Amino acid sequence: MRCNPWRWLWGLPLLAMWVWISGLLEQDRIQKDLRDRSQDALSIAGYSWAQTGYGYRDGLVNGTAPSSDSASEAL
Repeated sequence: MRCNPWRWLWGLPLLAMWVWISGLLEQDRIQKDLRDRSQDALSIAGYSWAQTGYGYRDGLVNGTAPSSDSASEAL
């Protein structure tokens, strides 16, 4: 039996669609986990003034830092 790559190439669009849909379904859970972990790490390090957030691939740190050095250290 010979391998015919043209036959299994039909499955690649289905695989890509499955990966895309699973990414959409898990996005909120992953962002919440990242937000919680980074918030805990900042609190433990003494940066309780910093609030974190995530949007797609970007992370954001908000808050009023007591000094500019403290802001750069938190990042």
